[in-house]
Amino acid sequence: MSQKSFINYVKEVFDKGDVDLPVFDGVAIELHTMIRRGNFGIPEISQIIQKDQSLASRVLRMANSSFYAGLNPTKTIRDAAMRIGTKGLIGLANVATQKSLYQSNDDELKPMIEALWSHSLAVAISARWLSLRLGFEQVAEECFLGGLFHDIGKLLLLKVISNLRNSEFKHEEIERALIDEIVATMHPKQGEALLKHHGLPDIYCDVALLHHNPEVVKENAVLNIVRLGNLVCRKVGIGLKHDSEIVLSATVEALTLAVRELLLAELQVMLEENSANLERLLGSN
Repeated sequence: MSQKSFINYVKEVFDKGDVDLPVFDGVAIELHTMIRRGNFGIPEISQIIQKDQSLASRVLRMANSSFYAGLNPTKTIRDAAMRIGTKGLIGLANVATQKSLYQSNDDELKPMIEALWSHSLAVAISARWLSLRLGFEQVAEECFLGGLFHDIGKLLLLKVISNLRNSEFKHEEIERALIDEIVATMHPKQGEALLKHHGLPDIYCDVALLHHNPEVVKENAVLNIVRLGNLVCRKVGIGLKHDSEIVLSATVEALTLAVRELLLAELQVMLEENSANLERLLGSN
């Protein structure tokens, strides 16, 4: 089999429009529908989350983590919403539901998907932290969800590739370099299409599509903050790529946002502490 034939096969899967893979679960889709409608409050969100007591428990643990903690622990979903807001609560619920979907029975792709999850969570944490430190508090939760979803196209592509490896190309070897190429080149467009399909706001669709675009849209603070968070995670090696040579303060994202070098150093320390903490809480039942 030629590399070109496999790439074309992957493209054909998407061109047919019949991709139906679990990238969001039922609770997440309900929450996205609520975001799209725009008319929701604490009671509606609490009701959706409390349908799954395991989910509600994980959300509460995250809300009480050092990343969000206030003076007093929250004991109910309603209390958590009062502390971190409805958008913050939706963000935590999405994290809790997304983790279980970043799994695979494919021995080769499983480590890639797990690394992708760690990266997506770390970028979400980084983007929210940066937004608060840079004076963009009003879009902090949008930055968080933007970071969580920026590489959602990679997850979708890896699931499609896994299916193909177990069906049409079951007895053929697919080189890792080819998989990397497909995921790298196709994930922005497919990520945008997926988020649009589920009715997410344009702010998240734009992040998925443009987070690798060489041109920076200066007025799009959420996009630039997510892009910088993405670069920070790449520099420290959280995810599929590691580039320790990146000079973060010299990147166009840092220059556009006027981010100081000291702040970027603080972010790297925060990232190690909080991403590990949230991962631990998510792993608990």
